[in-house]
Amino acid sequence: MATLYRSKQTLRARAMIKIFNKEEQRITNVIFPSGITVGIPGDADFENGMALSGPLTFKTTTVPSVTDLRLYVSGTTLYFNGTELTPSASGWTDDGTTVRLTTSTDKVGIGTASPMNKLQIDHTGADGDDGLMIVRADSSTADGDLLGGIGFDSTDGNVPSSITESAAFIAAYAAEDHSTDDKGGDLVFGTTTIDDNDDTTSHEWMRILDSGEVGIGTASPQSKLTVEGAVTLKEQSAADSDAAAYGQIWVKDDTPNTLYFTNDAGTDTQLGGGGAIADNILAVQVFS
Repeated sequence: MATLYRSKQTLRARAMIKIFNKEEQRITNVIFPSGITVGIPGDADFENGMALSGPLTFKTTTVPSVTDLRLYVSGTTLYFNGTELTPSASGWTDDGTTVRLTTSTDKVGIGTASPMNKLQIDHTGADGDDGLMIVRADSSTADGDLLGGIGFDSTDGNVPSSITESAAFIAAYAAEDHSTDDKGGDLVFGTTTIDDNDDTTSHEWMRILDSGEVGIGTASPQSKLTVEGAVTLKEQSAADSDAAAYGQIWVKDDTPNTLYFTNDAGTDTQLGGGGAIADNILAVQVFS
């Protein structure tokens, strides 16, 4: 049993207690009366309970029969009140500049305790609870600035440090200088091509402007849909069902196949090659 000795010395007008076990030269089952502040000689801060000026070492033990308000080590794991206190208990490890899942196979659920994939976000569709926001953090966002995006890649070769260097990416750009009255944005889709090196900028292939115009092969569409390059249509036996105020351009499975326009009344007109529009000219007018 440990014996308590009150030292004749004082530190900052407080009595200092020394604890000895004369038989075993170690401390066992020491209980401090309430109101006594415990400190380590040489440490000046005894204001709140026990103050240590060095590490506190625990000897491993079996789980005590009573765990309430007990701090103890079982195996290599630290427990308090019967709850594991090591990083694995929270699931996260802070490496200084990186915070990561302690167990890489774990899943993260936000709004759910049963995520079905690596990350699942459950929401109600309400304001402030309807999805994931990626926000550029500055006060001077200019036209053309990257607002954020998502990159897709692999660990074969370098993992890119920029989404626009990914094997495939979706990115958003400011379509004007941003302010409280100006929030225009463009949406871009891009990929790398076969034999592109890692750590190089990917290629933009499609852009949706703030106006809703879509460009394929161009970042500056001139109409609702602008395609820079050829457009390939798969042949079929007949036009699709008619829809009021809409016409169709399609390829009939003749030998060789032929190009047709079908109006909303279901009238088919062959384009070029002796059809109703002479000189093999295709004229398409798009209404918005």
